[in-house]
Amino acid sequence: MFNEIKRIEGKFQDFVEKHFFTMGVVVLLFFSVLLRYLLAPFTEFSMDYFGTLVPWVINYQQLGIIDGLSQRIGDYYVPYNIILSIVAHTPWEPWVLISLVSCFFEYVGAYFIYKIALLLLREKNPADEPWVRQRAILASLITLFLPATIINGALWKQCDSIYTCFVIISLYYLLREKCGRSLLWLGVAFSFKQQAIFILPLFVALYVFRKKELSLLHFLYIPLCYALAGLPAILLGRGAADTFGTYFRQSEMYSYITMNFPNLYSFNLTVYYVFYYPAILGTMAVFVFMALALNLRKKELGNATILYLGIWCFWTSVMFLPAMHDRYNYPVLVLLTAFYIVHDIKKFWIAVAINLMTTIIYGNFLFGTYSTIAMIWLAIFHMAVYVYVTYDLYHNLRETKRPLARG
Repeated sequence: MFNEIKRIEGKFQDFVEKHFFTMGVVVLLFFSVLLRYLLAPFTEFSMDYFGTLVPWVINYQQLGIIDGLSQRIGDYYVPYNIILSIVAHTPWEPWVLISLVSCFFEYVGAYFIYKIALLLLREKNPADEPWVRQRAILASLITLFLPATIINGALWKQCDSIYTCFVIISLYYLLREKCGRSLLWLGVAFSFKQQAIFILPLFVALYVFRKKELSLLHFLYIPLCYALAGLPAILLGRGAADTFGTYFRQSEMYSYITMNFPNLYSFNLTVYYVFYYPAILGTMAVFVFMALALNLRKKELGNATILYLGIWCFWTSVMFLPAMHDRYNYPVLVLLTAFYIVHDIKKFWIAVAINLMTTIIYGNFLFGTYSTIAMIWLAIFHMAVYVYVTYDLYHNLRETKRPLARG
């Protein structure tokens, strides 16, 4: 009897050892879902939920989907308004589907981070496929446990995961050299949130330096997607100018140079009307300086460097453009975390640092328990890390190697 128990136990141990990684992934996925499930019902911490989303949903409940979409409700563009109009006509509380939609796109984004990680890791170690797949899975899983990703959709009821997901898909197809498809997905991202355009300097640089099969015609996908996304509202009776002018109105909504986000303007450069246009010109100057560095590069850009440059473009935008919110670095957090796990684990501390900083900022806003760390110190820290990454990217541009051929 004892021998039989030992035999069964041995088989169980063999099974666990053989499938341990898969079992661990399943457990982590379950935990990630459970975290979001536990946080989602706490709506009282999100002023944006009660102050904006709920009133908009009530408008759609009163007007109906067709009449609601035919007029201006809220300040989002048409695609997310369609989602809100559907939410309004379900039997659940609004927070249920609002959270669910955002969380769904967190997982889709994680899947495409996995696919990007596969591309990068296969270039580095094409002979070890099991190691490549496991490392790629871990990189994507970790993004689901970042405080920002957990809080943003489930607790805060924000939708930054939606446009970020489409930006990630766009980058995936860019790295696969499917440029038309890449800019098409970027157009979809832009149709959900205008901050998606922060990644556009990467595409412009690749076009100028002819590093991908990019055509000017591919860039037309962005306004085309934006126009098509607005058609449902226009066909239902909303004016074209009012519909397409959504992002122009958004840009005029805020009169703060920075909003709970530690960037250059946290250094007491707070007068909006003084620094608004200089901020835009200064941001463009930073991009031109990096373009000059690209022009001086010695070798061809590899996929890892292209992705690093894209992350830097987004980060630069939120560091120097005016009227940046505390949530606008969401794509940087997700992509940079995965990038360092895949490409340079020694620099993973950078991802940890900016994630911790963002967690403090989220906590300050949502819970009103303001940290003893003043915004100026967060800004000094944030700027120092950004400058370090900029230097590291410049070093990569000088030393980058030609990518391996892909099948």
